[in-house]
Amino acid sequence: MIIPLNEWHHVAYTFDYTTNVLYVDGVQVDAETTAPDDRTPNQVWLGSIDGVNSLFRGQMEEVRVWAVTRSA
Repeated sequence: MIIPLNEWHHVAYTFDYTTNVLYVDGVQVDAETTAPDDRTPNQVWLGSIDGVNSLFRGQMEEVRVWAVTRSA
């Protein structure tokens, strides 16, 4: 999917302990199933793959984190 530049877009990611799903503007663009993982995350990066590389070059107006998996 090619996302047009200079426009506002809604990007959402969900994870229900089995399936990772990525949505752009309400449309599912990717999904991947992973083995369950009971480790506690201790780091997170927004706009980067590792905090140093592949940095996001745009603006984020709002970020929300939910304790439950949201639907499309």
